[in-house]
Amino acid sequence: MTSPDLPAAARTAADGYPLIAGFFPDPTICRHRGLYVLAHSSFEYAPAIPIWVSKDLTTWTHVTNALTREPQLRLQPMRFWLDGSEMLPGSDGIPVGSANTGTFAPTIRSHGDRLFLAVTNVSDFLDGPLIYTSESPEGPWSDPVQVPGLPGIDPDLYWDESGIAHLTVSSYANGGPHVTSAPVNLETGELLGEPKELWSGTGGQAPESPHLFMHEGWLYLLLAEGGTERGHAVTIARSRGIDGPWEANPDNPILTHRGLDRPVLNTGHADLVQGPDGRFAMVYLGVRARGFSGFHVNGRETFLAEVEWREGWPVVNESGYPLPEREHSFTDTFDGPALHPRWVSPGRLPATFTSISAPGLEVRADGEALAHYFLAMRPQDEYWTVEMDADVLGEAGITLRVDEIHSADVLLDETGAVTTVVRVGDLERRLTHTAENGASLFIRVRPDGRPPLRRGPDVVELGVMDGDNPRVLDTVDGRYLSVEVAGGWTGRVVGPRIVRGSANISAFRYQADPVGDA
Repeated sequence: MTSPDLPAAARTAADGYPLIAGFFPDPTICRHRGLYVLAHSSFEYAPAIPIWVSKDLTTWTHVTNALTREPQLRLQPMRFWLDGSEMLPGSDGIPVGSANTGTFAPTIRSHGDRLFLAVTNVSDFLDGPLIYTSESPEGPWSDPVQVPGLPGIDPDLYWDESGIAHLTVSSYANGGPHVTSAPVNLETGELLGEPKELWSGTGGQAPESPHLFMHEGWLYLLLAEGGTERGHAVTIARSRGIDGPWEANPDNPILTHRGLDRPVLNTGHADLVQGPDGRFAMVYLGVRARGFSGFHVNGRETFLAEVEWREGWPVVNESGYPLPEREHSFTDTFDGPALHPRWVSPGRLPATFTSISAPGLEVRADGEALAHYFLAMRPQDEYWTVEMDADVLGEAGITLRVDEIHSADVLLDETGAVTTVVRVGDLERRLTHTAENGASLFIRVRPDGRPPLRRGPDVVELGVMDGDNPRVLDTVDGRYLSVEVAGGWTGRVVGPRIVRGSANISAFRYQADPVGDA
């Protein structure tokens, strides 16, 4: 069904067109006071949990990030594996997996006059899920209530007909993985009954992302299975009540692209909502892999599909919600009262090292790890260019990051020296060039024009502007800055990095290249 209000150029998930492009994974959705509200994982980046709103399910605005202050956030390295065993420190003394930790797989729900957000902080997930509340998507969001009796990831909230809240998690303890649920007092975090195991899927690995919901007298349990890579899938079961027994859909999985040649792969981790016209909609994650054997770089993105009900089971139609074309380009001159919610930082709130002061944004370093002074945004296009205008007192520039050992920098110091740095695992390439202090730096991501069997997802160029002319100083095969190489569950981010001293950034420009893009 195509809306008459959408232009002919509108595309769908079946065409590989995201609802929310870029590193916005693990979508969860609800309706609150006439608005649709969408939230995502943010991992080690703060402020955490991006919040979007929409009136029609197809056009969205990023209004805030839910967790914006220190009491809400617990930004520390991961200490335990999902089965509860302790991680051993790496050679630098930091536990393995510090990147890709933080806030995992939220669920957002509307109940009464409030929004509820259930979140796992995977750095201390054994202490139990965290529950936040707000009267509106824009916040302010409360400090968390912790539920210590139900350790696990991907927490879900469901209220039964008696108004009792049930918290459900994916647990890897005690012989897991399995899906476990318990009634809970959301004001205190106290469990109101013993945890019980629900349906744990069809046998695929990593049964995660549980979501419970009622529809026409049935309680449905939606799951992700197969892991969040190529084997990812969405499955579903139903019961007359939370105590079971559970009946699996005979047509499971209801969504998967495993083994298929599609523009979007790794599809899974879904949530459902009823649209303004009565149709049901599914949001789910997927990746747009490019290059030989498939490399994705922007992370897991959010897609939208229609859901039709047939004989009591949902059937997914990826062509069901045409989306309007979107423009992601912007120029930020940092002249507002606060940073736009697009800006985040790994392991630290941006407010601890940035301040808006005319004519732009002041960014400062105090000698700690480089990661603490990196202001990042999520690219939403396959090909793009960013440029930065800054006056530098010290050394600063632009960084493209997957994690701390898979990144590329172009840096300028007060003497006019320009340094490009490419990190891939334990290897580092560092080249030095010259320019004038105040010169504009850029990072460009362009298509890889090599023969198909050698082609990566893209080519990354690091450079400096000579007047109006770009001067490329180094290039990087985009495969080395992909999630398939780096590992983990995030994606590329890009933005200003301060290495030492300070810099005043007067403009940061992000320009999408329409070649092959959404």
